[in-house]
Amino acid sequence: MARRREQVTLTDDNRWQRHEILLSVLGGTTSLALASRAGLTANATLLTLVATAFFCLTVVATRRHANDMLQKLRFIAAFCYVLWFYSAVEVIVPALGIFPHDETLLFIDERLFGVTPSVPAQAWTTIGLNELMSGCYLTYLVYLHVCVIHSWFMPLSFTKEFANWLYSIYAVGLAGYLLFPAIGPEGAFRELYGPDLQGPLLTPLNRLVVNLGSSVYDAFPSLHVLITFAMIDFDRRYLRRRFSWMLLPAIGIVVSTIYLRYHYVIDLIAGGLLFLAARMCFKDGEIGVVETGNGNQ
Repeated sequence: MARRREQVTLTDDNRWQRHEILLSVLGGTTSLALASRAGLTANATLLTLVATAFFCLTVVATRRHANDMLQKLRFIAAFCYVLWFYSAVEVIVPALGIFPHDETLLFIDERLFGVTPSVPAQAWTTIGLNELMSGCYLTYLVYLHVCVIHSWFMPLSFTKEFANWLYSIYAVGLAGYLLFPAIGPEGAFRELYGPDLQGPLLTPLNRLVVNLGSSVYDAFPSLHVLITFAMIDFDRRYLRRRFSWMLLPAIGIVVSTIYLRYHYVIDLIAGGLLFLAARMCFKDGEIGVVETGNGNQ
């Protein structure tokens, strides 16, 4: 009996998604740059090559399977790769031989405002406000992981829409870290500030999280602005209840980046402009307002 060859139809689901292409290009070009500047056998080069290859192989291995869980594994892989790349910026930037651009960012803020706003904000510091702003800053991580985990338990069309939108924007923001690395105002210009901000609980917790999880060169553009805007916009389109809950905390997230001395204002402006550019360039499908089982919409 002649063997029948299985015909695989290339549908939108098993094509490479936009975020997968952008993340692969980010990893591939970074690997080439590292090989050129640091050498093919440098730790940063090998680490980036292996991580990017593993991500690409995961996409290749899962993209033609119709099983929803295997398809969602692609999106889990994308999120893991984004987290890995963010943390790897700490070793990639020095290996590329790029110096931080904090002096340029401070200069822009001073031309716009006379002084970077986190400096005069010291006059308003209180323990209560320190705690509030630290809580707002930490809300970014909570919001991000709630959105990601929630998307994995939704129908595949929703998961794909969320991944294609958010991880594409992450690819753009992470590229900014490599093209224009910066440490942030307090880290680069400690002499401009007085004592560390104090608080009984959230302030030291936030400092610990930032010290342990920061990729060091992560000021420009502000992902706290870029990604928060992306998540809020996604919720506005598809999850109106969560949008209404998170709108005020999102404002607090943006304000906290200045108050806590992590960002120049130009970082926030760049994050906002990149969000607007992504909103115009990344045309996703419309899946409508989503109603979940617990009444959220």
